[in-house]
Amino acid sequence: MNYAGLAVEVPFLKDITLAAIIEFLKKRTDYLFNIGKVNELLDEDSKIIPISLVASVDNNLLATICTTELEIAADELEDQVLQQYLEGFFASSSRELGWTMEKYFEEIEYDLSIKNPTSCVLDLWKQWTTIATNFDLHETLEDPKGKKQWREQIIKKLKPAALRKEITESLKWVGKKGQALRHDNLEFYKKVKQAAIEQGKSNRLYQEVRSGKSSSSTKTLTEHSKEQKRFREKESSQKQGSRDKNSEKRSFGKEWECWGFGEKGHRLCDCQKTSKDDKERIVKERRVSKKKLAVLTDPQLGGKDLALPDE
Repeated sequence: MNYAGLAVEVPFLKDITLAAIIEFLKKRTDYLFNIGKVNELLDEDSKIIPISLVASVDNNLLATICTTELEIAADELEDQVLQQYLEGFFASSSRELGWTMEKYFEEIEYDLSIKNPTSCVLDLWKQWTTIATNFDLHETLEDPKGKKQWREQIIKKLKPAALRKEITESLKWVGKKGQALRHDNLEFYKKVKQAAIEQGKSNRLYQEVRSGKSSSSTKTLTEHSKEQKRFREKESSQKQGSRDKNSEKRSFGKEWECWGFGEKGHRLCDCQKTSKDDKERIVKERRVSKKKLAVLTDPQLGGKDLALPDE
């Protein structure tokens, strides 16, 4: 404890193992941050000068690194050069060991003890940022394959299962919003945060109902559940639907009208009053492709599966 009232622990590197370097650099970052905080309270003449990085490494280890790796005299070594070497060492070591994205995420956890959903998601992203910085992984997210692996690991860390399921389903959306979630990391973050907030609301209301703290909780929970359902139904409309009768009605929004006699309720292919030759003539006049022509004039093909918006 210094006279400014803050504890400043000086880290020291004794081993060249991957774990030792990671721990050392982490503590070194904290050490410099704490020194800065202490110096904010001191005048210029009293400010603390941090111990150099070179002086924070075991002498024998430093001499070995200088002789074998850096090919420089120990007394000529500068902090910046040593910093670059140590950072590059564990970054290259992890790649040499064949670490996967899953391996990098082993120490990352979604901390539910953080009650605020936004803070919880931010903490998860902060943990990733720390790992990405330590292991020089930022470029990984510029690669489509790397992005996909990163998203998969983020989702695996989410809690509860309902939140994981919602985010997984959202990545299947089609259209611009689905594309943005799969390719824009910021949009993916926003979606995770939004879903976590909604999940948090549901959990709080559920706990209130169970504990009986609020007489209106049951009604509120029901209303919130309906609101969530409407929200999800609206978002799920961006998914690619199958071409069934319901999707036809959604897509075209009107009853069938026969091209032959203008009668409603059936299509040209089902019309009993129009001959096959007339059907072909009418369809050709509308410049329909050969494939659609076969469907429109043959009830066995056109009566069930295919719906054309012009009809």
